[in-house]
Parts: sequence; structure tokens; C-alpha cells
Amino acid sequence: IGVPLDYPILYQLSLEEAQERMLKTIERIKRFPSIIQDKQDVLWSLPVQGGKFTSLTRDYLEEIIDNDLVKYFDFFALGSAVQVMINYDFSTLIEMISVTRRMLPYNRVLHLFGAGHPMMFALAVGLGIDSFDSAAYILMAKEDRYMTVHGTFQLRDLEYFPCSCPVCTSLTPKELRKKEKKERKILLAKHNLWVSQEEINKIKQAIKDGTLWNLIRERSFAHPSLFKAVEKMLENIKYGKTPRFYSPIILQAGSISLFDEKDLLHPIFTRGQKQILRLNQEYLKGKKEIIIIPLFDQESPYDLLQEVFQKYKNIHDETAILVYHTIFGLIPVEYMDVFPFSQIIVNGDTTNIRRSILLTTNYPEINKNANIYISRISQGKKSIINNYKEEIAKVLKVSLSRIQELNEEQ
Repeated sequence: IGVPLDYPILYQLSLEEAQERMLKTIERIKRFPSIIQDKQDVLWSLPVQGGKFTSLTRDYLEEIIDNDLVKYFDFFALGSAVQVMINYDFSTLIEMISVTRRMLPYNRVLHLFGAGHPMMFALAVGLGIDSFDSAAYILMAKEDRYMTVHGTFQLRDLEYFPCSCPVCTSLTPKELRKKEKKERKILLAKHNLWVSQEEINKIKQAIKDGTLWNLIRERSFAHPSLFKAVEKMLENIKYGKTPRFYSPIILQAGSISLFDEKDLLHPIFTRGQKQILRLNQEYLKGKKEIIIIPLFDQESPYDLLQEVFQKYKNIHDETAILVYHTIFGLIPVEYMDVFPFSQIIVNGDTTNIRRSILLTTNYPEINKNANIYISRISQGKKSIINNYKEEIAKVLKVSLSRIQELNEEQ
């Protein structure tokens, strides 16, 4: 692996000093094609510089792209991030990653120089980082610092090890403190490496399971600065400032959990909303009768489908049957068992979530003469149905009086 010599941009440098270093790195990159001899045996990495000044990173990458230099590199490596992380400035780090990932091709690896703490691995991967390198595991061990995904602890403060690696299962903190400094450093380094590799494996499995989003939010509670950074990431996703966030088209097993309104920014939900809009555009066209069946909170979609198909098995083509879904709004009943509409687990009351999603969604216009019914009326659900009716009327842009109640006996 080869890297053209760049000028790191230290955290404390001024904008003018950082710009001077950035320009020197660009000059070296421009000379790179004439210096390189045989590329076949070397993987060349493009160092990305700009430091905490993301405007400089943009200028740097624009210059690289405009001079057609990207083609000479096999992967990319974001530098000057170590001191950003040492200062727990994770909000700046996500801006650095986002700018870099957005401007460079997605089909090549993006490496993050000096990323050595497992508590921020998941966030970095979610933003588009593919690999890391760091000496943090040994540097922290030299200072008797014990790494976990929830933060770093001084060995002297530990009475129990919260880990099951070979080091932590063979010794107590007290026994480890009694070891000679050199041996103690090696043992702590082994633990720190173990916990780092364990987190990488968890991230890989989370990507496969479609739960990386949940892991990122869980890890955000490791430190207030990390929590602030994840909040910033969510804000950026909301306003389209963050590169695409990976999530699978289907799940191998299990379901997706939704805990609060922030989870509505998960790509599985945003992609599902777009799918529903496309489906309804075609499905509602020309329908003379629309039957809306609410899926109540904590109710199984599969139980509802059995009930619906039994009751409406002889429905005619001019009638549309829509399920009122807690998260996705109005879904053609035939698609209710398709991912992700039936694989969502919602925490608690969904009133605010429903309003957040349904009242900001633009549904296609329906036949102005269509009869609209809401089904599954029962005494116990009467108040819930009335709330649903008001929301559905707003979503469909019709008067409340147009939505009639269709009793179970009808």
C-alpha cells in the first residue's frame, strides 16, 4: 500500500495555516502521475486533507477531481482526524466524513486514518467509512487505559471487568494491576484489540441484519459528544446533507424496531414511504370505492390479513382496500406482507409518529366521487377510529363527512 506524502492539518491550526498545508499536499498529488512507475504491485491511496475545515476539504477534492487525478488511486484515506477525535469533536468528524464520501466514488474504499476507539466505529461505518487503522489500543494500554464500546476507563478505577475476552476472564482488575508494567501493557493491549475486533464483527452482522442504525443510536450514549454527533447526523439526513445510509432491501430474519420519531429517518422507513406513494399512484386510479382498514397498535399484520382476505374475498376491481398502517400510512392490502410493511415493531403510543408521517405525506388525488369507508368499527375501538378518521381525511384531502363507517356486519 502506497500513500503520497501529505501534510497533516493539526486541530489547533488556523484556517490560513491549514490552507497552506492543504495547497502543498495538492501540489504533491499533482506530481504523482509523473512519479509513479509500476502501479500493479501497489495499492495507491489518495490522502484527503482539510482537517476540521470542511470548506478546505471541498476545495481540495474539487481540485483533485478537476485535474482528473482520482483515477490514479485505488482507495481513499481521510486524514487529520486523530486530534479531532482526541478532542471528542465527533460532530466535526461526521462533517469531514460526509463531505469526503459524498464527493468521491462509492465503488472505492474510504479509509479513516487513526480511528482507534470502538465506541465510534459504528457511526463512522454508517457514514461510509470502510476501514480503520490506529495505534490507540497500545497507546492506551501504556497509560493503563481500558477500552470498551461505552468509553475508556482507568484500570485503577475498575473492580470488575465488563468483558469476557481471554485476558478479562483469566484475571481480575486487582490481579492485573499487580503485574509488571510491561506485562500489564501487553495484556491491556490484547484486551483493547479484542474489544475493537468484537465491535467490528458486531457492525458486520448489524449491516447484514439491517440493524446498523440501531447500533449507532445505542453507541451514541457512550459520551455526550458522540450523542451530539449522532443528533447532527440525524439532522443532516433529514435535510439531505448526509451520503446515502446503507440498509438492506430485505431482511434475512427478524424485524426493524422503531423507538421514537427520530427512527423515521431510517432509510428503510423513508424508502418504504416512497414505495407506498408509487403504489398508491397506480392503485387508487379510477377506484369508485375505497375501504380503509386500520391496523391497531401492537396488532399483528398477519392476523389482520387473514381477517381481511376472509371478509373481502369477493371484492370487485373498482374497490380499493387500504390498510391504515401506523408508520407507512395507507397501504394497498396486497402489499402488507411485503418487507418492510409487516416487519416493524413500534414502541408504545404511536400518535405523534402517525401525525409526523401521515400529515407530511402527499398522497395522490382520489376519485372525487369515490365512496370512502373505514372498517373494523367496534365499541372498544370507537375513540381510536374517530382519531384515525380525522387524520385520514387530512391525508386524502377530503372532508371528514366523506368517510363513512363500515360496521362489521356490513
